[in-house]
Amino acid sequence: MTSSIEDLELKIKKALQTINDCELFELSKIENLNIRRAVARNPFCPSHIIDTLANDPVANVSVVALQHRNCTIKRDIDKETLNHKCVSCQISEISALSKCNTCNNQ
Repeated sequence: MTSSIEDLELKIKKALQTINDCELFELSKIENLNIRRAVARNPFCPSHIIDTLANDPVANVSVVALQHRNCTIKRDIDKETLNHKCVSCQISEISALSKCNTCNNQ
């Protein structure tokens, strides 16, 4: 079942702002990469969740998690991955919901 844009936006906002570890854990398991990336950006996200996201198969998520102050995982990211247009993109997770499919860099 596909979530509506409004539902995704609400989950992203919660992922960015909540201080509740249980909410962050649940949000970190959602399939949508923008929600997981928002969890990785949350400054209150605990290390056990950040460390899991640091191993996320999506580079957009794992690179953000690896840069989090609570991350205890240390691993090298190759230059090609770091410079990938999607990983280095600076638009917000909410903006990405509508702009990624129309990105000029694709």
